Amino acid sequence: LFVAVIMDNFDYLTRDSSILGAHHLDEFLRAWSEYDPDGIGKLEYTKMFEMLRLMSPPVGFGTKCPSKLAYKRLIRMNMPIDEKRQVHFTTTLFALIRESLGIKM
Repeated sequence: LFVAVIMDNFDYLTRDSSILGAHHLDEFLRAWSEYDPDGIGKLEYTKMFEMLRLMSPPVGFGTKCPSKLAYKRLIRMNMPIDEKRQVHFTTTLFALIRESLGIKM
């Protein structure tokens, strides 16, 4: 049910833009599950850079993206970090969507 709600919101946010598609969400889900095998919905924030390097653009950075540019993009995403220094699945997904679509907050 949780993933279904995320997919509905993803479809809603990206329906008018051809830059993102369902395959991008699938790629994010696969990458996240590699770093969160227990499915708790949280990752240590220090793992984000590594995870996003494995994902292809426009959602991820890709392996060819220079580190300096990737770090700038990660900072621009402005993802909230909780008291345990973790990022949450939904806020990370929506930060990636905002960044990919160029939505300013």
